[in-house]
Parts: sequence; C-alpha cells; structure tokens
Amino acid sequence: NIAFIEELFIEQFKQRADLVMANGKLVTYEIKSELDSLNRLPAQIESYTKHFEETIVVCAEKHVEKAKGLIGLQVGLWAVNPKGEFKTIQKPKKIKVSKTSWLSHLPVDELRILLKQYSLPRTGNRDALINKVLDNISYSRIRDYVLMYFKCREQKISLLKMRRLETKNFNKVLEKSFESKANM
Repeated sequence: NIAFIEELFIEQFKQRADLVMANGKLVTYEIKSELDSLNRLPAQIESYTKHFEETIVVCAEKHVEKAKGLIGLQVGLWAVNPKGEFKTIQKPKKIKVSKTSWLSHLPVDELRILLKQYSLPRTGNRDALINKVLDNISYSRIRDYVLMYFKCREQKISLLKMRRLETKNFNKVLEKSFESKANM
C-alpha cells in the first residue's frame, strides 16, 4: 500500500518535491540529472528536512562530490550512472517532522475531516483549524492521518474530477433544457 506523488508543492508553493513516497513513512526524492544545476539544492534540502521523514538526493555521478558537500549527514544520496544503475552513497537518517509540518500537507477540507473524527469544531480559517488539531490530537494520530491521506489522495482527486465533470454535464443539460423552453 504505497503512494507515489510526483511534483508535490510544499511550503505554500515555495518548493516542489520531485517525488514523494508514503509507505509507513514520508520520503522525498530530489532528482538531479546531468543537465541540472545544484544551485537550489541547499534551499530544497532545508525545506524537505522540515516536511519529510527522509530525504534522498538522486543525482548523476558527476554531481556526487558537490552534492555531498551540500546535503549534510541527515540526507541520503544515491548516484545514477549513465546505464541507469543506482548506487547508495549515503543512507538517509529518519527525521522527526513537527506536527505543524505534518499538517501543512493537508488541504482545509482534510483538516475538517480530521477534526470531525474527534468530534471537534470544524469552523474557522486554515490557521484556526490547524490550531484546533495541534491542541487536541496527538502526534502519532496526525502522522497516521497524513500518511493515509497521501495513500488515498489520488482516489480523492479522481473522484473530485468525476464530480466536476458530472456537474458540468448536468449544467449543460439544464442549459439546453432552458434554451429549448425559452424558444417555444
């Protein structure tokens, strides 16, 4: 039961993780090809280590030495050779992500669903909802909920798209119905 999410925005769209895996832990992979620069890597690493339990930089062999100097000891490093073969250079260390960082992954409707599960008030803006969760729900329950959210995220997005399409189609049928009645 693994979920992979490509290009996940974090920190209010300041950073974009190339690949995220939710599978009992939340891991991000930052991919640097031969054509990429490592200029943004320090800021990316700073952000990722706040929001993910493990961070792994996957880079072309030519970037390995420079990447080592930029990532620190908590971040994993994998090298990829021109044949596409991976080699582990450094294993990632597990990081304890704060409750606030876990909650930053949830949209407002998910915060309300989480609060409802604990019979807590679900009114207010995003900050108010987050504060209610922080004050009333344990770290482990927040973590478990976010991991489950990521595992179900694609299904929920597909359902929302289907509902929007159904609503759009229903609205077109209504418009045609009104048009035909108006022309009578």
